[in-house]
Amino acid sequence: MAGYYISLRPTGLEKLGEDLHITLVYLGKLDDSEVQAVKFKLALNYDNWHGLQANVNGVAVWIAGRSYFTVGLVDGWDIRHLYTNVANLVRQAGVRYNDRYPFSPHVTLAESKTPPVAPVITKRWPFTAHTLYLSKGDVHIPLNNKEN
Repeated sequence: MAGYYISLRPTGLEKLGEDLHITLVYLGKLDDSEVQAVKFKLALNYDNWHGLQANVNGVAVWIAGRSYFTVGLVDGWDIRHLYTNVANLVRQAGVRYNDRYPFSPHVTLAESKTPPVAPVITKRWPFTAHTLYLSKGDVHIPLNNKEN
């Protein structure tokens, strides 16, 4: 991803891969004032957030451009509620982003240039997440004080 995004870094899914994250809102390119506005708005509202618990309950392969993404599908009301709140706060910070695609909570497990064989999930994998991040590439800036 070339732009910024708001993400969660789940704990409890280490067996599925390294540097796993859940993208809540993809923001795209931001200038410095927009980055500061988003950081301030989310830190202010989520400083004492206690996190969420959810499950990966399936696997899918998505195609985006010339890449294939293997993703773990996430269930749970909490994550959809969190997405709605975060998206509203980003808008309140004055940042406009492309939200034409419906939110589909997932953990990105792998990216490849050739069609992968998705693993079969036979059970739910629970995870927790306590920190919201403003992320760009593999840099993740915590927005609240609940480090995983």
